[in-house]
Amino acid sequence: MLVTADRAEKKSRGRLTSGVFITFEGGEGVGKTTQLARLAQRMTALGLDVVAAREPGGTALGEYVRSWVKREGATPPLADTLMFEAARADLVLQVVNPALKQRKIVVLDRYTDSTLAYQGYGRGLDIEQITSLNHIATGGLRPDLTVLLDLDPKAAFDRLSRGVHGAEGNGATAASRADPENER
Repeated sequence: MLVTADRAEKKSRGRLTSGVFITFEGGEGVGKTTQLARLAQRMTALGLDVVAAREPGGTALGEYVRSWVKREGATPPLADTLMFEAARADLVLQVVNPALKQRKIVVLDRYTDSTLAYQGYGRGLDIEQITSLNHIATGGLRPDLTVLLDLDPKAAFDRLSRGVHGAEGNGATAASRADPENER
């Protein structure tokens, strides 16, 4: 696990002045969606107010980008990046920031690290440019905690081929599984 922000600045007289932001990162088939849903369900069972979402997704624009990428296949790396950043900006503005202001716990399946990994290292775009775009899209919002899941690529591929990859195959989101009233 990677801690990516200073929690001390969020505390005021022992109370959180804003919510907590947790992201899950890792390759395909490592269990991000499953572990995020389990964490969200456990926190909800403990009486905590949790908002769970995925990237791209979580808003109408995000879901459109997700369906575009899955339906249309490969697009030029820069176009992919800009679409993901637009979806991210929308998610942060419409879902993440409002939830954090209401002192909720936000758990997110993928965030800025995925763009660096896939579009930067995977598709060869300039890392500094992606970092700048991430900063613009998020307004500088960084997670309090990033959970990085890792699995041998062969085992991950085997899980994917067997359909053992959370709810992505059936169209459900972590948010809808964690909170049935949050269906999209």
